[in-house]
Amino acid sequence: MPRLEQENMFAEWDGEQEEKKKQDFAWMRTFILGNKKKLHENRRQFEAIFNDNLANYWDLTGFDIIKFDEFIAPGDGVSLKDALLKRYGEEASSFIENLI
Repeated sequence: MPRLEQENMFAEWDGEQEEKKKQDFAWMRTFILGNKKKLHENRRQFEAIFNDNLANYWDLTGFDIIKFDEFIAPGDGVSLKDALLKRYGEEASSFIENLI
């Protein structure tokens, strides 16, 4: 393959990679901003139900169910959902399912 053709091929590949990076960045930005919006939309209800700050269970990817499970501490053999239903009721259980 002639050198000029190789250089053109690499330049085209670099351009495709740049476009892919831009698309990935746009997707990540949308995802993160969507999660931030979800956090703010649900923080008051979370605090009213659990008397705690939703931000304590939130990161860039959204609701941290593992950390929340540690907070609820359902006990051995008891699911988080069952513990929520027993302590907080159906509304709280459904609310958490919507956060996940």
